[in-house]
Amino acid sequence: MRRIKLFGKGNLTPALRILAWLMRLVVGGTFIFSGLTKAVDPYGTYYKLVDYAGVFGWQIPEGVLLIGAFVLFAAEFVIGVMLFCGCFRRTSSACATLVMAFMLPLSLWLALDNPVADCGCFGDALVISNWSTFWKNVGLTAACVWLLFFNRRIHWLVTPALQWLALTLAIAYPVYLGAIGLLVQPAVDFRPYKVGMELVDTEESGDDEENV
Repeated sequence: MRRIKLFGKGNLTPALRILAWLMRLVVGGTFIFSGLTKAVDPYGTYYKLVDYAGVFGWQIPEGVLLIGAFVLFAAEFVIGVMLFCGCFRRTSSACATLVMAFMLPLSLWLALDNPVADCGCFGDALVISNWSTFWKNVGLTAACVWLLFFNRRIHWLVTPALQWLALTLAIAYPVYLGAIGLLVQPAVDFRPYKVGMELVDTEESGDDEENV
């Protein structure tokens, strides 16, 4: 009977194949969601970068931070799509691991010192605590390390011949969303204050005026 090596080039067992697919879809989907929630609200992403720059005491020009916001959400979205679709399997898993190698210690510092209220991982679409962010990143980092060994050993959803087309579209889409959010208005508004919502209770303010 031929031995199946866990980290070699042999065929994966069905259980390992299913687990590898699950890891790919979870990590890819998380990166896609994170990139999209930042792309639809580029100003929100920019203000979060301003918060981080202020915490570190960095004097960074506004234009640079705004460009950085676009680079951030475009990179997250592209990595997510490439992982999800199985494009550039070795490179995409390596890029995801590098991102998490930075995000994991950053989220631990945020959880311990709490310099900002939340990390802004998912914009205003999903606000989670800094400790929840850290444990989420622990799981994602472990999944990325797993994919370093197994991502290239499972099949793709987009054939290699179309990988560059998928990459081009994956770059263009978040940049387009960000441009709409920057120049017009967010395509989807996740903020708690909706259009037409009363920020002040007029009845209560009227009662207060009568009691004066």
